[in-house]
Amino acid sequence: MAKKQLIFLTIILLIAMYFQIHDLDQESFRSDEGFSVMTSHLSLSKIIQKTSLDVHPPLYYFILHYWMEWLGDSEYSTRLLSVVFGFLLIFMVYRLGCLIFDKDVGLLGAFFVALSKFHIKYSQDARGYSLLAFLAVASMHSFIKLFKKENRNIDYLGYIFFSTLLIYTHIYGLFIIIAQNIYFIVLCYFSKWKRNFCFKKWIFLQTTLFILFLPWVRVFIGQVFRIQGHYWIRDPSILTTFRFLIIILGSRSLLFLFSVLILFALVRLRNKDELFFKKSFSESSNPCHSNNKLTFFEKNFFLLMWILTPMVLPFIISKISTPIYHHRYLMAASPAFFLLAARGMVNIRKYSKYVGLSLLFIIISFSLLEINEYYDKVKKHQWREAAYYIESKAKTQDLLLFNAGFCRETAFAYYSRRADITRRSFPPKAIFANEGNIRNLDPIIEPYDRVWFILAHNHDPKKLILKKLSKEYCLVDYKEYFLIKIFLFEKINPKARE
Repeated sequence: MAKKQLIFLTIILLIAMYFQIHDLDQESFRSDEGFSVMTSHLSLSKIIQKTSLDVHPPLYYFILHYWMEWLGDSEYSTRLLSVVFGFLLIFMVYRLGCLIFDKDVGLLGAFFVALSKFHIKYSQDARGYSLLAFLAVASMHSFIKLFKKENRNIDYLGYIFFSTLLIYTHIYGLFIIIAQNIYFIVLCYFSKWKRNFCFKKWIFLQTTLFILFLPWVRVFIGQVFRIQGHYWIRDPSILTTFRFLIIILGSRSLLFLFSVLILFALVRLRNKDELFFKKSFSESSNPCHSNNKLTFFEKNFFLLMWILTPMVLPFIISKISTPIYHHRYLMAASPAFFLLAARGMVNIRKYSKYVGLSLLFIIISFSLLEINEYYDKVKKHQWREAAYYIESKAKTQDLLLFNAGFCRETAFAYYSRRADITRRSFPPKAIFANEGNIRNLDPIIEPYDRVWFILAHNHDPKKLILKKLSKEYCLVDYKEYFLIKIFLFEKINPKARE
């Protein structure tokens, strides 16, 4: 690595580290982070049992389990694990950009990720999303290395290693593997590869992955059936995809700018009239026996498959089955956006150095504005403040009623210090309160003169619980924190009601 290149990479990594560590423990855990801590405190066998009842594989919780044994379970230490993977992600984006294109694309791609509010946010989250993104890039890096003429056994082992970890981290990792298969099969069909040679090795690799994932397949199938018809994610639309792109890229302005860069990545500026799709597959040489010289089309097609597969397939599945399409899960595809944008920036710079520098300055400015807004605003449920407020005022005979049971068991439980207060969730065996189960609330609240109702998620869209409590009790206190509303009801004296 050249000295100048090393200096730039070091600066990018230092910038990324600063943004990811800054104010790391300022906010309290949100519910999902509380679930991470709670689950990772269990033994490995119980982690498997717990995650089998959830929707995600257990690898992140295994890692966090040992991480907390070493550094503890404070907000700072648990989130620091995500920072580590977020840091490694930026280095791997650089490596992959260099491997596919050149060092300029690698550095710019890493720089864009370092300034991404989306990646900073989930590098400060005690969940497995930064691990998912890192492993997706590592798997793709190993995948591309398989095409090198001098590929070695270590390259095959690297692909198996990172891909296996990927699919044991998050189910969306499977879409990355599917994207690789689509890319490989399409290129084998249209190019002049020695198909038997390539297919034999590829089938061996995919069979190995399947065998390694086999212990989780039965659990995965059970998870699929369990979420049918009542998963928490809403049915997506085309507008949903547009909103997701805004979240991933940072803002509407950045979406526009990155879209322009991606457009220029798909154009050959040596011949401005030649678009990427005019480059025929038939011009490809045999990647199994070439020196990693993917054609212009193959490079762009690779990144587009990486972007589109984790977006289009979950969207289709969400429309024909249970919705599973969420912006957080697209962490696995997001690095491809920034690599394509980096390639577009390099193309523009070759065409006009001043235009390229101007665009880069504008992107940096908008990104810094978004990052500043990210740090200035409260972003997560204020469970730390809510728990302190409730427990400082609650009496031993009080009831704490949560409209979302997982909040009681995760984030609130992490901050709760009093064991003398009864905590219940409603509805206990369903996600949403409705006309049918609201009748079961009476025997729960009847023995208590004071009921604290903690509303943290929209699981009571018709406000049935509030209406029920208002009939039997009188509202005497109300406190609101970010994404949390606290109501204190006292039982109405029958004589006073008359």
